[in-house]
Amino acid sequence: MKILSFRVKNHKSLRDETALELLDPSFKTLTPSSGKTWDDSIHTVAGIFGANASGKSNLLDALWYFIAAVRYSSTSWQNRDSFPYAPFKLDQKSRDSESVYELDFLIDDVRYRYGFSTSEQGIVFEYLDYIPNKRWKKIFTRESMDSGEYKTSFAAGIQKVEVTSRELILSRALTLKRNDVIQNISEKISNGIDFVFLAKDQKSRINSIVRDLDNKSISFEEIESLLQIADIGIQKVKLWRHESEYDPNNPNSSDSNIPPKILFDLMRNLSSAQDSNQGDETSSTEKRSLQKLIQRRLEFIHHSSDTNPSPLYLRDESDGTLAWLVVSFAALKAIRSGGIVCGDELDSSLHPYLVYLLIRLFTDKSINTQGAQLIFTTHDATILNQQEKLGLTYNNIWFTEKNREGVTDLFSLGDFPHKEDKDIERLYLSGVYGAVPFTAASLFKPLVDFSPFDYTTKGDIDAQQEW
Repeated sequence: MKILSFRVKNHKSLRDETALELLDPSFKTLTPSSGKTWDDSIHTVAGIFGANASGKSNLLDALWYFIAAVRYSSTSWQNRDSFPYAPFKLDQKSRDSESVYELDFLIDDVRYRYGFSTSEQGIVFEYLDYIPNKRWKKIFTRESMDSGEYKTSFAAGIQKVEVTSRELILSRALTLKRNDVIQNISEKISNGIDFVFLAKDQKSRINSIVRDLDNKSISFEEIESLLQIADIGIQKVKLWRHESEYDPNNPNSSDSNIPPKILFDLMRNLSSAQDSNQGDETSSTEKRSLQKLIQRRLEFIHHSSDTNPSPLYLRDESDGTLAWLVVSFAALKAIRSGGIVCGDELDSSLHPYLVYLLIRLFTDKSINTQGAQLIFTTHDATILNQQEKLGLTYNNIWFTEKNREGVTDLFSLGDFPHKEDKDIERLYLSGVYGAVPFTAASLFKPLVDFSPFDYTTKGDIDAQQEW
């Protein structure tokens, strides 16, 4: 799947219609003209710059919401007390209005347009179109009526999908397993974008890499190469693995290598499982599988003058090392498959040179042969003066700015008149393009002069000594 554009309206600070375009502005037709291909006009990178709290992350959040609705509205969202809904909350009209999402994308060089709108009650509108030849054609439409019922229309040859008011047709199609065009599109959308939120999911992603190494779906050589690319001194990666058996009826007989906290959690989970299965016949194999614990641990061997260096563990490695491992692995999977990576504030844990490298992996066509895409937010303004080296154009650069009403505006550097010799970084930091914070250092001095707190109490000193 390749993204051509993503549009959103009334999602958090994105009150007004907002569009992130990855199709070059010079592309004026619905399909490529004779002698051209889609790859000639699709951008593989979009970098979003802006001040803190300007709405950069909200754009990725809106795209994540779009994907999550396809994945979960027919399953886990059905168990929620209320339908997930995130309108702009700073004015009554927006709070009472529906939120709108639309993705324009390619699957196997066929152009599709899928969108829906939501409210507190659920789905308001949903549609899927495609271009078989030279014009848009409907696959289905669905619209809520005043009566509470839905008016749906499916194209000839498309099997109807029955849904409730709180689920998308595409989401229901994932559960039906009909192997038809709607399910195919659902799967591509659901699985085609990898969201990398380092602050939230770095630990779970590391655990996933460890499992992949253990089941041999990736090799140690691949992980070692990714780490060596970053020149962080790691020579070799190993995996420590230990299987333990736990007897819930005799905890003292359990493997002493099991950490106490894990032992406690395991006992609690087994107790819950036994309570829920009371009265059921459980095979000895099922009981045994419940009582097996597999522990895994990554070990890193660094370059050293010692002939037999001691390994370092995850807790010993820097946040930057682990962030690079997570991000580079996501990039590798996307570039191999032609997928999409969305990363929020990647520069918060990565050296600028590693961010440069990541961008170059996606803009270099000799590496990115499948047209994988990278969408990321950043504060690193140095990227703006490295455009030529990084294979970027003005249309790859986007800015977010929040006005006095709390509304985010998204716009491209390509919207501004420009000359090739401009110092883009300097102009950006000086506020020419907007999207920078208006700081007020003068407000800090009164805080220094007035302090009702005593920072030298015995309790504070004791706390510091304890640490």
